[in-house]
Amino acid sequence: MKLSQHDEKASVESEEQEASSNEAEATEEHEDTSDVEEGSEQEESVEQEAAAPVESEEEEQDTTPEQDEDAAEEEVVEEAQEEEPPNPFELLLEKERAQVKLLKGALEAKKSELEAMTTERDDFKTRLLRSAADLENFRKRKEREKDEIKKFGAEKVVSDLLPAIDNLERALEHAEKSEEQSSITDGVKMVHRQLISALEKHAIKGFSAVGEKFDPQLHEAIQQIETTEFETGVVMQEFQKGYFIHERLLRPAMTVVAKNVAPPAPEDESTEQEPDVIDMDAAEEQASSAETTPGE
Repeated sequence: MKLSQHDEKASVESEEQEASSNEAEATEEHEDTSDVEEGSEQEESVEQEAAAPVESEEEEQDTTPEQDEDAAEEEVVEEAQEEEPPNPFELLLEKERAQVKLLKGALEAKKSELEAMTTERDDFKTRLLRSAADLENFRKRKEREKDEIKKFGAEKVVSDLLPAIDNLERALEHAEKSEEQSSITDGVKMVHRQLISALEKHAIKGFSAVGEKFDPQLHEAIQQIETTEFETGVVMQEFQKGYFIHERLLRPAMTVVAKNVAPPAPEDESTEQEPDVIDMDAAEEQASSAETTPGE
């Protein structure tokens, strides 16, 4: 039993030695590889440092003195920026500028929105004013139509009654020419006066055209007669009286217009005078009247 324990310890120690030897070998290999890598990196850096002067010399040959100065200034500025820490005031100023820019954009948007709303308001205002004007015109037109209906509503009825009034006037003229006067004539005159007064209550009045200058807006000519008593264009006879309803012509007057002609020329004195013809009947009447005068 004692030998077996000793053997086990010996085997464990041998295994530990082998493991330590393996670890040493691994570390040596790692160091060798790292040395190789460091050597390769050093060789590359040496090559780059050798190539850099050549390239810088070529660039210096290609550039001008002014470009060299600008490049030097830029390098100085970059170095200063790299060396100097950022200024907090500049950072705050940039932040404020960004906010101002945002506010300007929002202000422009609000301005455009305000312009659109102003245009819409003006459009609505124009429509409202136009509607109000149309309503006022409609109200005035209806009032005018109402007044016209009040004034001229009876125009058609009166136009139908005027021929009857004309017949009454003709009948009265015929009765006045006759010698006999009766109660019927007086009754017709009374009816005529009542009709005329009723028409005058509604602003319907007749007008006479005899002796007036012919007016085509008031008179209607049915004939033209040559005469020496009236001037040309004067109404010499009236067949039908004209009427007004308020200021409007209800019916024109039916007239005969005169056409003046020159009177005939007097006869020449050198011509032989015809003997005077004595009217025997007129002479007898004068004689009889002379005889009856003394007895009176």
